[in-house]
Order: sequence, then structure tokens, then C-alpha cells
Amino acid sequence: MAQPSKFTADRRALILAALHVGCSDETAAWHAGVNKSTLSRWLERAEHAAEGGTWGEFWLRVCEAKAGSRLSVVGAAFKAAVDHPDRDGTLAWKMAQRMEPAFRPIETEPRPIGPTVIVLELPSMPSRRSSTIQQLPAG
Repeated sequence: MAQPSKFTADRRALILAALHVGCSDETAAWHAGVNKSTLSRWLERAEHAAEGGTWGEFWLRVCEAKAGSRLSVVGAAFKAAVDHPDRDGTLAWKMAQRMEPAFRPIETEPRPIGPTVIVLELPSMPSRRSSTIQQLPAG
């Protein structure tokens, strides 16, 4: 008799919760009680699954969780740079230059004097899955 699948709704929820707060895939797997290699296989399968099914839905939720946690960190960093600015906004400008293009603020030029205003534009979610998730470094 085959073992029941570990890919349960409860485990998926634990994985997504961990990814949402910025945990790495390895930590998310540990939190859900599975090996990192198991989660890697699930992510590979989910990335190529048809939209609308359990696997496709899991992939979209993983992408949202990882992007959301990344944007939270970026937002907090920029808020800190604005709340405690250096004289010419160089810190915020340097931070923006280090970000991957999809997450860069629209306005990134340093200003000579005065408060730095930072406007973030969120990248749109792709209608079809792509390698976007692979571009995000592991937490």
C-alpha cells in the first residue's frame, strides 16, 4: 500500500506562512516537517503545473509569499532610510541601485538637499509562470 502524500493543505499552509515572513525554502520545509529536497521537488512540479489546480495554486501562493516578504523588507529599509536620512539621500539611492530591477523604486536619483521621497512601483504578477521565483535569493 502506498504511503499517503505529505502534500497536504496543512503542510502547504505551514510552508506559505514561513515563506511569507521571509524564511528560506529550507526553513519553510523544516517548519512543515518535510525535507528541503521534498519541497524543491514540490516547487518544481508546481511551477510547471496547470493553472487552477492544487499544484498551480500552490505555485501562485509561493510566488506571492516570496514577493510579499521581499517587498516588506525593502519597504522597511526604505522607510528607515527616509525616517533617518543622511544629508543628501545617498543611502536610499545606493540601496535602490543594489535592488533587482523589478523591485527598484521609480525615483532613485539623489537630491542635493532636503527630504528624500521614494516611490515604489510593484511589478505586475505574470499571467503565466516564469523563472521569476528563481531570481529571488533564498532568505
